[in-house]
This record gives sequence, C-alpha cells and structure tokens, in this order.
Amino acid sequence: MPPFSPGNAPRLTIRIRDPRASASQGSHWTGPGFLELIPDPTWAWDGDPWLREADRQLETLHDGAEATASGVIVVIAEAGAIPYAVSWSTSRGGVDVLLLFPRSVGKDIPPENALAVMESGSGAPLTLLGYSRNQSGPNGPRNDSWLKLFGRSRLARESHFEYLPPNAPSASPRSTPRVVEHLVDKALIMRQSLSALRAIKEASGAQVPEETLDRAQTTYQGLVVLAMHRMRKAGGSPDWVLDKLESKEWALSHGFPVARLRDVIHDPGELRLDHFTTAGVVKPVRGSSSMGVKILHTRGASLVSPGSSQCMELKDLRELEADTLRHLSDDAASRGLLIEDPVLDAEGHPARVDYKFFFSGDAPVLAMMVERRNGGIYCHWTNPHGVITHPNPVWTNTHYRHVSEMSKPDAWPDLLDTATEIYRATGFDFTRIDMYLGADGPIFGEVTPSPGNFFFGNGDKLALSTSLEIARKVHATSSCEETH
Repeated sequence: MPPFSPGNAPRLTIRIRDPRASASQGSHWTGPGFLELIPDPTWAWDGDPWLREADRQLETLHDGAEATASGVIVVIAEAGAIPYAVSWSTSRGGVDVLLLFPRSVGKDIPPENALAVMESGSGAPLTLLGYSRNQSGPNGPRNDSWLKLFGRSRLARESHFEYLPPNAPSASPRSTPRVVEHLVDKALIMRQSLSALRAIKEASGAQVPEETLDRAQTTYQGLVVLAMHRMRKAGGSPDWVLDKLESKEWALSHGFPVARLRDVIHDPGELRLDHFTTAGVVKPVRGSSSMGVKILHTRGASLVSPGSSQCMELKDLRELEADTLRHLSDDAASRGLLIEDPVLDAEGHPARVDYKFFFSGDAPVLAMMVERRNGGIYCHWTNPHGVITHPNPVWTNTHYRHVSEMSKPDAWPDLLDTATEIYRATGFDFTRIDMYLGADGPIFGEVTPSPGNFFFGNGDKLALSTSLEIARKVHATSSCEETH
C-alpha cells in the first residue's frame, strides 16, 4: 500500500503574534499564503474584540475566500500568542491545523478558563504541539501544560505532539516557514487518518472504499483502531483473552510457561491468611489497569508487600478487593479473584517488573517496562529492543502511573522472542503481550488485544513522527510477505 500524501491543496498559514513581542519577530512571515495577526495588547485573549478582529482580517485578506473554501487553513502561535490562537481556532470552525510552540517549563501555562473556552467552541482543528528536542523529559515533553489541557478536552483525540527537526535553525526555528510546513504535512496525514476512521465507524459495517482504508492505516493509531474494529465485527475478543484463568489454560496448551495457580475464590470474604503464608499474588479474574492486583505475604497476623514495612489487616484486604469488584461489570465481578504464585527472580524475590510488548503487523513496535513500587506504579517506554530513544517519543499522562528510567535486563532478547511467539499464536492483527522474567526465564502474563494507549482520550500520546514511522514499517513488512 503506498503511503498517503496530504496533496497540494492551497494553504493559508495564519501566524498569530504575541502582542507584547518585538515587531522584528514577524520578518519571516511575508508573501502570498501567509497572514499575520497581531492582537491589541489591551484585548483579553478570549474576548470578543480579539475574535471579531481576527474574523475581519481573514475576511478582507486578498483571495481569503478562495483559500477558506478550497484550501487548508493553518494557525500557528508560540509563547504569549498561544491563548489567542487557541480561543480563535477552537471557537470558529474552518481551521484545519492548530500548530503551537510552548516555551520551557513554567512559562506558557494555560489561563484558568482555557478548558471552558475550548469546550464551548465549535472549531475542531487537529492540534499539534511542537517542542524543541531539549524539551524532552522522561515522560515526553517537559512543558506539557497545554498538551495535558487538550487531552482533557473534547479535542483529546485530535491533539498530538512532535519534536522540531534536529537541524532546525537555533534562532527561533518556530517562526521559519520551512519548519512549519514540515510539521503541517505530518499533521495533515494524521488528520486524514482520523477522518478516515470516523468514516469507517459511520459506515456501520457497509463497504468502505479502499482509499479510505489506506488513509486510516497511515498512522499507528489507525492500525490499532482498525484491528479492534475487525475484531468486533468477528464477534469481539475470545473469552480466553478476557479471563485470566482461561488465558493460563490457553498459554499452557501452546507450551508457554505461566505462574502456578493457588486458588480461585468468588467472594473476597473467602480470602485467608494462609493464602499468603509464602508470598502470593491476588488479582481479579477479569480486570485491567492493575486494579486490585497485590503481592502479599504474612507477617504474624497481618499482611505486607515485599520490601514494605507497612502492614495490612486481612479485613482491609477483603474490603479493598470487594471495592475493586464493585467497579467491574456484573459478569467480571462474578468471576471473583485468583491467587497465584509470584514470579520469582534469581535471588528468590517476587519480580516487580512487567514487560509489555506492543505488536502490529508481524513485528514488535514498542515496549514498556512497568514496576510496582511502594510509591506507586512506574513505567519506562523504549523501542522494541529495550533502548530508550531521545527525544522520548511517548508522553505519559495517566492518573496512576509515574515515569522512571529502568535498566534493560540481560534476558531482554528471550523476553522479546517469547512475546513474539505468543503474539503469532494469538492470530491477532494488533495486540500487547505482557511478560514477566523469572529465575528460569520469561513467564507469560496476559494478552491485551485492545489497549487504550495513544488513542483513547486522556491517555498516553505518541510523537507524530513515531506514529507515521511505525505505520510505514508495518506496511513494508506486509508488502514483503505478500511478495513472497
């Protein structure tokens, strides 16, 4: 399948300048196809005077009507001009791409009412936040205030981030048309992918044009959603995927090692201290996002997590697990809880790290290490080979996880090879395979064919260039297989 190109539609690029910035900063933006708007510094960023003036200047622009009717409208802003750009682009329909360049941490914080302004508008541009490479931290862009705000808004799926090219001019690269065009091209591909996905959803099972399918698959997010769409049409995930007991049986039937099962209970009140005489793991038979998962062992008449000095009474554990089941569907809650042996490392301690491998097509595309510590759950994103890339291509924004760099284990190749075998045995187009590392090697954890990362609302976000590159590699792999 050939890669999709955004085409040669005429563009109108509107630069909104910080009203308090030096006039010389606009020197790059001249000529046809460009318009610079400079708000009056006395206007409120979300006020009617500013919005009306922006409308008026666009209407009086030479050939503005033609550009608005048949071309692509791009709005760009940096620093103190960002609020003005957000208010106008999200209040009015017609803007295709909103390109924003926040400065370093603490300088470009969204105004207090920014979310309310965005929510009340009718504009829905694809928003791309551009960052210099030195703005990359362990959890993605370090100044993530605007990115986080968009992630909480109605435009969550239409908000993305990207890093500036490494060879961009050091002096105000954000104001250079060449750099802007480079980013807008990528944003338009993502916009077309999202539009194609919406068209596929609205088709409700009817025949979809091949061109629409091709455009949907130009991004990693598109690959994920189409794989889930195909699975739902085929009747949804098989029961063994959703049920941890059936997952164990499936893995064993294929020769993959699993943790030993101790007991299954249907009422948290059945939990006993002798379930944890030696360290044991309790988890819902059907659950996700690590809800209700605990590693515990007895200390006298109490329970404690390995490496922790804080004790838990049995009645508290029962209440916590009962509360977890109440948050699940009736069917999932009725499956109860399982208790199993922990996976032990070479020193005989319970393994505290999960290794999660993301697959698409026939290849691993991303990996994540997740460690449960006393202070919470920490994650570390890498490429499939366990190597962190700079700048960090993943922005993590979840309520229960933190980010921390971790060392790749020597057995990483074994983990990846086993995860790949499991992925191929599932027969799924896209999935995530969770693994543990025991003293004797990799241990199967679970299969997740529809993880919400990178697409659903306020979840993790993938750098746009990484999304496009993964899609290209998947298509290249598929083309090679078809050829042979």
